[in-house]
Amino acid sequence: MSVNLNRLRLTFSATAEMLGWSKEDQAEFGASIREAMDTGNADLLEWWANYLEQASGLERLAKLCRAAEARIKAAAEERNRMAA
Repeated sequence: MSVNLNRLRLTFSATAEMLGWSKEDQAEFGASIREAMDTGNADLLEWWANYLEQASGLERLAKLCRAAEARIKAAAEERNRMAA
């Protein structure tokens, strides 16, 4: 797995907000991630990327949004069909 650093930053911020991490927590976890990057520890970096992706809930929220959009679209199509 190749870690997308932009996505890692996004999920880090979202996870920190969702889990209520303190500034100290963020500094500690950020230091661990930076160390993994600096030392080329791909396993640890991938672990953080996976953990943050799951903990952030962003993928789940995106799926919920797509499902809601599909329901709205279907309802609109049904209204248009009924009006025709």
